[in-house]
Amino acid sequence: MRGGVGFPTPHSYIYIMKKCSKCHTTKPLTEFRRNKNTPDGRQVECAVCRRLYKNEYLKSYYNKKPWMMEWRKTFSMLINRTSSIRKYNDNVDVVGYSGRQLNEHLSAINPLWRDSRYSVEHIIPLSKFNSNTPQDIVHNLQNITILTKEQNREKLGNMGRVSDNFWNNIRQYINEQ
Repeated sequence: MRGGVGFPTPHSYIYIMKKCSKCHTTKPLTEFRRNKNTPDGRQVECAVCRRLYKNEYLKSYYNKKPWMMEWRKTFSMLINRTSSIRKYNDNVDVVGYSGRQLNEHLSAINPLWRDSRYSVEHIIPLSKFNSNTPQDIVHNLQNITILTKEQNREKLGNMGRVSDNFWNNIRQYINEQ
């Protein structure tokens, strides 16, 4: 019995199409990432164009500020190593603590910090530091916190509140813009 329950007809699959604002190609809606702020719930540019744009943006950003790439790589590596069973101590001389110590710090703030609803963030964003700032100051445990994704979006690169003692120690490294 064709078209009965459980048997789709050839016309039962409808592909909604959308035109990409960058490449002007009409593609299936599934080729566009989700965006709850648009009427159709999808981004205005396709995933391929979005990725290309993001890669070019990051390349130009890091060409202007090459030290930022190194800082981000170091911090990403530390976050990845917090879950390791082995003891990693190779970053202690760079940032002043190991991945295990970072894990203990983050778990003390919120035991659920690995949950996808949270992100590990710098209270004072990396972009606020001068290029000559040592990584042990940029990635100091007093400058690291856990925020929900919404809190991080609201922060928008603004500086959060740190202890007065820590602020007095790092003030000389902050860009006054």
